[in-house]
Amino acid sequence: MTDQHLHIDKVKPAEKKMRHEAPTGRALIYLFLITVVLLSLMKIQDTDVWMHLSFGRLIMDLNGIPDKEMFIYPAAEMPFYYTSWLFSVITYIVYQATGAIGLVTMKAIVLATAVMIVLMDSLKPARNVTLAVVISSIIVMVSYSRFALRPEIFAMAFLAFTVYSLNSYLYSGKKYIYSLPVIALIWANMHSSIIIMFYVFGAFIAGSLIQNLLAKKAIGTRQFFDARQIKHLLAIATASLIASLLNPNFFTQHLLGPNVLSTEFFMKNIVELLPPAGLMRQALYAMDILILFSFALNRKKFSLSHLLLVLPFMYLPFVSVRFVALLAIAGGAILIRNLSEYLSHKDWSAFVQGRPATAVSALWIVLFCTLTLLHIQPFGLGKQHFGFEFDESRTPKGAVRYMKERDIHGRVLNTFEYGQYIIWNLYPDATVFIDGRGYIPKDAIKEFQAFRESSSALSAMQERYGFDAILVRFPLIKYLVAGDSDHAVEGAMTRKYVPFSAPGWALVYWDDKSMLLLKRGGKFESAIKADQYQSISPDVHPSELFNNVTNRPGRALILELQRNVKETDSSLANTLLGLYYNSIGEHKKALASFQRVREGAEVGILDLKYIAHTLSGDSYHMLGDQENSLFHFKEASRIMPDGHYSLALAYYRLGDNKNASIHFKEYIKHFSDGQYAN
Repeated sequence: MTDQHLHIDKVKPAEKKMRHEAPTGRALIYLFLITVVLLSLMKIQDTDVWMHLSFGRLIMDLNGIPDKEMFIYPAAEMPFYYTSWLFSVITYIVYQATGAIGLVTMKAIVLATAVMIVLMDSLKPARNVTLAVVISSIIVMVSYSRFALRPEIFAMAFLAFTVYSLNSYLYSGKKYIYSLPVIALIWANMHSSIIIMFYVFGAFIAGSLIQNLLAKKAIGTRQFFDARQIKHLLAIATASLIASLLNPNFFTQHLLGPNVLSTEFFMKNIVELLPPAGLMRQALYAMDILILFSFALNRKKFSLSHLLLVLPFMYLPFVSVRFVALLAIAGGAILIRNLSEYLSHKDWSAFVQGRPATAVSALWIVLFCTLTLLHIQPFGLGKQHFGFEFDESRTPKGAVRYMKERDIHGRVLNTFEYGQYIIWNLYPDATVFIDGRGYIPKDAIKEFQAFRESSSALSAMQERYGFDAILVRFPLIKYLVAGDSDHAVEGAMTRKYVPFSAPGWALVYWDDKSMLLLKRGGKFESAIKADQYQSISPDVHPSELFNNVTNRPGRALILELQRNVKETDSSLANTLLGLYYNSIGEHKKALASFQRVREGAEVGILDLKYIAHTLSGDSYHMLGDQENSLFHFKEASRIMPDGHYSLALAYYRLGDNKNASIHFKEYIKHFSDGQYAN
């Protein structure tokens, strides 16, 4: 009998213990999985969902995959290319049957399944439920930004199952690995990350070969898969590779990820491809150190295969934040397993798994879930909110509605992240320049990068492609570091507003997110005559906007602001209108406008709610209501540290020099720490 089989025999008592798991341990696992489900039931915010729905609808309408690109007009002659057709079809079918409720539920089920598989994997061979649940909750925190309705959530589940299957074959002799060719077939048609499966196979096989060779030379004592099992794994890996090639893109499906990471355009324009910063970066360093430390602790049962498996996933998140979840999936179970195996031979292991530890773990899970749902940092969900619906706050919803009402159709020049939403709502009447795939010719990418800052480039593009509508996000802000606009991730940053220069184009719609412009003299002249904005351009620098409103504004500008409030209820328009009312002494009208500014409303670097609270404090002060004035200055100081200055002045006016001094010092502290918001 080989050492491998001896190793398996040794873990059978642990498996027997698993079958007779204490009720408290099972309850803790169920509590944790319920928490994961709750944290996954968030409104659908990711803008790529519109791309997947659009492709699902297209494929279902055509009863197949098209030969040529149909959504992107610069790529009209290029072959159809989309790497997640199966995900899009499933997503569209679920949406048609159950709407957003079904999509949110599907997301929660897939994510909970992925986490459950990782948890199951981490409990082999040493079963330490409390440790597994606590560390898994931290892993969920680190990877929570990837909990979105994307095909990668299926990839996360497939990766977890691949690793779990190989470990089950190793520790228990279970034959889940026979299902991996089927998983490969589904994975390859769901997401381009299929290449990861074969790295997992390679890590287990290469690690076993090297570790077995070392064992024969009496270097190390633990044997991994034996020669017969390795041949078996090679056969399964080969079958899985063949199955993975049964996709519309054949072998190029495996290469999309490396190609994206080598493309400058994607690495600069897609936020999730940027390297991590701040607390996330520190958390990744801590996790990597813990994983390596766990291997050192568990050196008597050191697994080279598991080390090879986790190494690239320890590095990749520092290249791009989108890989954080893969580190959680690949490294989480390994970290827990190493620590659990080490603790299993210690006298105090029973304490770690006892009832007091279980109770503390349960309290932690409840606390972790509650703080996350309440947006308490560092557990907060950012701008995600619990719900079974679409969150369209990041989309040009109002502009697209205007386009439908005015029958604005044909080719649209658009901001990168708006393409999929336009297609979902307006195709086939409208097509776009680019969508979330970035699937356009290289020369078109260069044109796209230039049109926002060069009116001549815009004119050349219009002549070449013949679009009559432009829908862009505003404002465009360039982040400059030591004069270099190409490196803005770290270091002291200055911000430069770049107004959209578009001579020959008329602004007909704007809100807090987007601007819609139509070509003068084109087919939409009637819409221009009816709706053109002539006195305001919302994407200029804030100081210019405020000066235009307060320094004797023309009647036309005020009428345009009032019209914008009526049509879009824009927080920016309400702020500017309130500012105007304050300047002419109509403080009650100003307060009514400021009250309409929404929480979290931003335009570029401006937090409009902060400005609204500050100006409301001024309004109440002028009305003689110092209590409400103080309230709004306090609210402003909670949003931004600048607010402490106005709050200090308010206390000073009330004769409260003690509190005035406290807030002046707080303001100066933030200023000196470099945290002052310009």
